[in-house]
Amino acid sequence: MTGKEADSVEQSASTDSNSRTALSRVSFGTSRALPDHIVARRTGNVLIKHTILKSDHFPGCQNKKLLPLIEGAPNFRQVPELPVYGVAIPTVSGMRLVLDELGAAQGQRRVMWFNMREEPVIYINGNPYVVREANKPFANLEYTGIDRSRVEDMENRLKQDVLQEAAQYNNQILVAHENDDFQVVEQWEAVTEVDVQTPLEVYRELSDYGYEVEYTRVPVTDEKAPKEKDFALLMRRLWKPPEGAALIFNCQMGRGRTSTGMIIASMLHLRRHVKSVVMPAEPQEGLPSWFVSKGAVHGSPMRSSSDVSLEAELKGGKYGVVRSLLRVLEGGTASKALLDTVIDACNAMQNLREAIAGYRGRLMHEGNDVKRNALLQVCLEYLERYYVLIAFTAYLFEPGFNPESHHQASLAHWMKRRPELYRSAMEVRPTGPAAHYSATCEPPSRSRSCGVLRGPPDSSDRYSGRGPALKPLQQAGGLVLLSWSVKMTSVGS
Repeated sequence: MTGKEADSVEQSASTDSNSRTALSRVSFGTSRALPDHIVARRTGNVLIKHTILKSDHFPGCQNKKLLPLIEGAPNFRQVPELPVYGVAIPTVSGMRLVLDELGAAQGQRRVMWFNMREEPVIYINGNPYVVREANKPFANLEYTGIDRSRVEDMENRLKQDVLQEAAQYNNQILVAHENDDFQVVEQWEAVTEVDVQTPLEVYRELSDYGYEVEYTRVPVTDEKAPKEKDFALLMRRLWKPPEGAALIFNCQMGRGRTSTGMIIASMLHLRRHVKSVVMPAEPQEGLPSWFVSKGAVHGSPMRSSSDVSLEAELKGGKYGVVRSLLRVLEGGTASKALLDTVIDACNAMQNLREAIAGYRGRLMHEGNDVKRNALLQVCLEYLERYYVLIAFTAYLFEPGFNPESHHQASLAHWMKRRPELYRSAMEVRPTGPAAHYSATCEPPSRSRSCGVLRGPPDSSDRYSGRGPALKPLQQAGGLVLLSWSVKMTSVGS
């Protein structure tokens, strides 16, 4: 179960209703499959048996507080005072409106658009659809580690699947939508060959129409940290963008992966203008006004209430594994402070640091073992993502950093030269006597890939059980709820 499933009550942006022609509409919900004569007989390469094409847009995924509201482009926003933007996956008409908003029409401004999704997407009549299992319509299919060429190849094959199937049903394709009651309903879409496009084809068409848009696919698994190759690709593309260019990121909802891309782009922009990881005490010319030292590390108010202090420490990202990381990094505390400032500037949809504490709080109060395990998995993924971004910040602000130099080590090599970072990272996955689970809730596997946290290939190190102290807080249904211990001292101590 992914974080999106755990957040299903929050899920749900209205679709482009004007571009749809409903030929039939029947509710089938999450417990019943689509009619056997359609789903069970699918014979495509990507759209295989027992899979559906589900609309990417659903009721309620638009954050109405984000302005301007752009039809067909939910959750559009900008990092204050930087040319960095985020958005949920748009419809084709929504893309045009976004590009118009950014001034990209008729070559007036270059826009570099980064699609952070790893799952194959297809546009049908101008609206985005994604492949899902019929019995799990709300769960993303994961392809962790896939590269952009293979994703785009899957999308090309998915397009052929759609056209071939439509030819069997009088040029109609059966798709699925989500209604206001969080039920999935089927609908026929009339299509011709020109009505079915891959994302790459859509952006090329927009470029042919005169929009200065440059499209890059960066496949990242939902709710997880980018991998070394993802950081490398983003650094190549973002280190020296065209002057005045707008940098925009999207995933499905425009939340986690989009925010991660916006943070990385903002960090690279700042690194081009400042050399030191220590932020200035006062606003500086040419830098955003929010880029100043707060005088104290995030989440460190001196309060007498232990409950309030614990909540503040957790929201400030002061987990045991993070403290271990800061001790081994040169300038670790300053790197965390800088990253936290950027995260706070990019938090319109999700604060990547505070989200860890948010899931931890839900975990502590969840009584269902299966849901609790799902929340724990997401919480650990979020903690790992935060860990990776701190390490990336330290790498980025290392003295002499210059990605254009042949002597500059890649992030992967920089990490491998510091095996202690991998060892600290293994603490993200709890283990030890306090971390036992019921038979219905298996512990997280310590052999799972940790992205840039994977140990060196020749490493014989094994997790020793030493790590952040784990404190059982509540016994329920045979499952011990855990809390990563947080000392009530400052991170710099």
